[in-house]
Amino acid sequence: MNIIKMTNSTNGEYYFKRGYSNGMLLKRKAAIEDYNKFIRLKYRLPDAYFNAGLNCTADNDSLALYYFEKSLPINPDKVKVIHEINECQKRLKSGYNYSPI
Repeated sequence: MNIIKMTNSTNGEYYFKRGYSNGMLLKRKAAIEDYNKFIRLKYRLPDAYFNAGLNCTADNDSLALYYFEKSLPINPDKVKVIHEINECQKRLKSGYNYSPI
């Protein structure tokens, strides 16, 4: 794995796919780390911010809002982003407490 990682350390597509895979496997922390890597590489920024936000909604709506708000001005699917922002805000206002999985 280290050889693949080293040869792909500047490949945004690699981190995008790995982040998506980690998210699907519910490895949210690893997924967010990968999304942050391809954010730094400026690869698919609307997707990067939005997907990082989705992975945060499981346990940190404040951080999810940060990512969704970064996605909003550049994301062509503004309705989807606004929906997620509204859902996060509702949970934060209600005082919703997350329970560990």
